[in-house]
Amino acid sequence: MALARGRKGARPAAEKMQARDPSRMAKRHCAALAAGRLPGQAGTPRAVEGSKGGAHGARTARRAAAAKTLGRRPGQGGAPKKTRRRPAAAILKRPAAALSLKRPAVLAPVQPRRSTSKLLLEACAYPASALSHEWAVQGSAAVRIVFRDEDTELADGPEPVPGRALDWPLDLDQRADKMKLRAYADKWKPKDLWTSPDCTTRTSLQNINKHRYQDGRPPGEEAAKKLLGFCRALHKDQRARGGRSHHEQSATSHEPFDGPGRPWAISKRYKSVKVSGCAVGLREPGGQQRLLSKEWQIESTSASLLRALEPLKCPGGHAHGQALGQAARHSASYPRAFVCIVYQALLHRAV
Repeated sequence: MALARGRKGARPAAEKMQARDPSRMAKRHCAALAAGRLPGQAGTPRAVEGSKGGAHGARTARRAAAAKTLGRRPGQGGAPKKTRRRPAAAILKRPAAALSLKRPAVLAPVQPRRSTSKLLLEACAYPASALSHEWAVQGSAAVRIVFRDEDTELADGPEPVPGRALDWPLDLDQRADKMKLRAYADKWKPKDLWTSPDCTTRTSLQNINKHRYQDGRPPGEEAAKKLLGFCRALHKDQRARGGRSHHEQSATSHEPFDGPGRPWAISKRYKSVKVSGCAVGLREPGGQQRLLSKEWQIESTSASLLRALEPLKCPGGHAHGQALGQAARHSASYPRAFVCIVYQALLHRAV
């Protein structure tokens, strides 16, 4: 009875013997090692290699795990920052001036520069020339010299405007008009000069029609010679300014029409290429719209333009229409494919 009662908190002898059971002690040791503790260190993780101590290493590990859970770096004290969001009512109470955007500074108006880096001066052109139109579509400036009749007064040349093709009526058979054009070119210094005078009096077809003329010479032949001489003077001035010169005429033209000479405009030493109209989509007007076999002879001081136009030959395998009558007048206008090739060669692959 005395042994059963004992002092308060005393363990019975049977329990002490059971606690000293070797098998139970072995199980506790294994459980402690599995939990990362030394045998006899209840609740204390075993110190890992390189740490300051068992208890300290355990606290460090617990703190690192807690910091990772809270979204902080280990060792960064305090709770993570929270973004303060103001209620919509507080924002609406702000004055309207605070919500308005900051007004930009007022700049002085910029005066337009006289830039002729891409100016095209097209002489002997039609009012709806596709070449000048393509320059305007691409954002460049173009001025085309169209025919001035007797009812139109002689005016000064227009100021080039980027993105527009402007017409300037001139009669290049008159000395005053020629002087104005040369002075205009000296003032604005165009990058490209394109001439394409009428070649009706120089084509080989005049050999068929010469019996109809009184003296065997086509009317207007002398005026055409003078105009070609003026084009040569324009190109000479253009090359002296450092610009590029281009001249287009029919590949069947001769000077004179019954002679072997070629009516050059830039210089005899510059190369020229022949371009087939059917290769760039030149078609006759009307219902059939067959491809026309007209050829252009292109002189140029630009090597890139000559290289781009060299492959434009008739591929064959199709029927050709005749460039006569209405079709001849229609063939005086360049197709869109041709002017696009010219623009790309001169302003994007220029050499």
